[in-house]
Amino acid sequence: MSPTASPGHPSGISERHGLFSTDDSVCLGMLRTFQARLCVLMGKLLGRARRYDSALGYFRHASDLHPESVAVQCWIGWAYQQLENHTEALAAFERALQLKPSSAYAHAQMGRSFAFLGHYRQAVDELLRASRIDPQYRTRREYLLALGSAHSHLQLMTESVAAYEEAYRLFPSDAEVVYHYGWALCTSKRFTDAERLLRGAVSLDAKSADAHYNLGVALGAQDKWKEAAREFQETIILNPMRSDAHCGLGAAYKELEQFSEAANSLKEAIRLSPDDPDAYAQIGVVYSELGQWQSAVETGKRLRQLMPDHEIGYWIMSSAYAEMERYAEAIEVTEANLEHNPNSSPAIEGLGYIYLKSGRFAEAIPVYKRAIDAHPGAAYLHTLLTSLDDSFAKELQERIRAKSPDTGASHLTC
Repeated sequence: MSPTASPGHPSGISERHGLFSTDDSVCLGMLRTFQARLCVLMGKLLGRARRYDSALGYFRHASDLHPESVAVQCWIGWAYQQLENHTEALAAFERALQLKPSSAYAHAQMGRSFAFLGHYRQAVDELLRASRIDPQYRTRREYLLALGSAHSHLQLMTESVAAYEEAYRLFPSDAEVVYHYGWALCTSKRFTDAERLLRGAVSLDAKSADAHYNLGVALGAQDKWKEAAREFQETIILNPMRSDAHCGLGAAYKELEQFSEAANSLKEAIRLSPDDPDAYAQIGVVYSELGQWQSAVETGKRLRQLMPDHEIGYWIMSSAYAEMERYAEAIEVTEANLEHNPNSSPAIEGLGYIYLKSGRFAEAIPVYKRAIDAHPGAAYLHTLLTSLDDSFAKELQERIRAKSPDTGASHLTC
């Protein structure tokens, strides 16, 4: 007997077989879903091969086939992140959240992209939303590192340290985790703890220039300058183009009173980073120690261009002018400093010193009184002012006249 044809289909194949259902829309929908899954699979394989442009093409095709898939939108966002197009990544994750507002993954990845774009407040908000939806995120390495980084950019170092500390508790042998925890401690001025963590980071990854550099910073902050110099040297070996390492090495040499070596390192820092005020500030002091007063003056001028309201440039210039006995210029620069920093004790005391050095004792007295008003507890200022009474000032004048009758008297006004 011949098979009886099914009344629902001319071929006699029953609708129960699914794929060959008489409902063409169901058949087409299943086919499109299957094709979308194949596209996602191809995208993943290409992503593993770091062919992110090609992977993105497959993910976008999957989205065309299955636009309601949250996973596909997240894969598109991921691909854009790998291509460092975080604006498009955010748009993809937003589409995912429109489809599923409770997607912890989409919130977490939005947080990462916000951080890359410099929107750290939004980054923290999204990362915390992800962990509220899925508390397991609080145990994930990438989540904790991203949260710690975003907090640090907001200057919320207590929160940053807490995030990195939790990452360290969970991943104590991870070089990147150990480094970031040490960095956060160093930034928080917990230098002893930072030294311990950063030594650990260096032992885990001896080729980490960042770990060596920040270990040098932590050591220098504890006046361990020889060890700090070694770490900065190691940083330079690993990355000769790091101007901050050359600057750190110059600062270490300066503290070790190796001023010629300090000058050489700081010159290299300035060559690599011509607008770095830290390098200019350090080399200005070094020039003063070497007695290269005109170079110190030029350095001070450059600092005033870079930081017009900061007093270090004024201080370097005025000190150099005073040592060259160019007192009028020293006074002019110091008074300009006081216009920007009227309550600066170093500037006030510096002006008094210039008046004393130039023999203008009467003018030094009110300046030191002003310094005492600013810091009434400074005993050395009281002692200095007491020694500047009229009789002592006159005696000093006579001594100067006796030693240099032609030049000393021209500066005396008492």
